[in-house]
Amino acid sequence: MIEVIKNILRYNRDIVQSRSIKNCHLHGLHSFNLSMPGSEHTHMRAFYAETAIHHGAVAFHMHRRDITLVPVRGSLVNVNAYRTNESGEEYQQFIYKSLIKDGEGAFEEFPGNAPLIATMSHNVERPCKLPGWQYHTVTATTNTVWLVLEGAPTPKYSNVVLAQHDLTKLTFDGLYRPMDDITFESFLGAVGL
Repeated sequence: MIEVIKNILRYNRDIVQSRSIKNCHLHGLHSFNLSMPGSEHTHMRAFYAETAIHHGAVAFHMHRRDITLVPVRGSLVNVNAYRTNESGEEYQQFIYKSLIKDGEGAFEEFPGNAPLIATMSHNVERPCKLPGWQYHTVTATTNTVWLVLEGAPTPKYSNVVLAQHDLTKLTFDGLYRPMDDITFESFLGAVGL
């Protein structure tokens, strides 16, 4: 898969950089749109964790489409969350308003009881398929790169996210910025270009 990334970047560098996002979801996590119309890679993003991502840094969330996580470099851990009526940890629920999709970035309180959540973690060492409705998050070491391949849309998508801390206090300052040359060059180095 690394060769696919390299070929896309070699021939479409300016396009990829212009459609990429610096500090996507949190500072130090960057998103690179590798989707190329007319190719088999029509819904493909690379993520580059320039700094480590710790558990809880990104809330448990769903995706609008089924996804496949593909490890490229570094150490990536997928953590799935499951609602339970038995033993589990209490999580708060928040409505996520996407700066990209909704024009404003915010988390709002979601009414109702906090659900009990059980989690299951595994190292992503080969492609890992997830239905879009599966609540999940990831952790990663510094300089980790992975792909997210998007599949079919999921009718069960919800913009309700789960976290153990109050997300309404977070700001989106410095997030979802246009990609700069320095960060893009760092990503190219991480994938061997």
